[in-house]
Amino acid sequence: MPFGFFEVEITAPDLFIPILQTKIKTLHGGIRTISPIGNWKGLYSSIELNNSLEYGYTFKILRGYLFEKGYIFTEYVNTLFKMKKESTSNSPDYVIAKLLLNSLYGRYGMNPYMQEHKILSDNELYTFVDQKKYF
Repeated sequence: MPFGFFEVEITAPDLFIPILQTKIKTLHGGIRTISPIGNWKGLYSSIELNNSLEYGYTFKILRGYLFEKGYIFTEYVNTLFKMKKESTSNSPDYVIAKLLLNSLYGRYGMNPYMQEHKILSDNELYTFVDQKKYF
């Protein structure tokens, strides 16, 4: 299978612990991650899909995005790792190298939607919670 991300129609076998996950909306507007059996549509990496074949999953590819494999960050990471290794732990070079390395790794796990922050008084809090139906 080519390397990339694909929208697929999944058919999962009746496993005790299914491996593919998907997100669903709850009755109160939240989102829950589940590992279903049966049929559904989802977006998955080719690595997940290849792994799922070993467990009896079948899928039909609807569309996808193909990528060339490569080590695009090797020089960047090696340069910063060397800078960090050769610096004392309190020096600016060490701190900058560490922050840049951690930022590169952390960017891939971030939610693309920004969180909303509000500062509320005690009275506003109860109204806000009632409107959002969190409890």
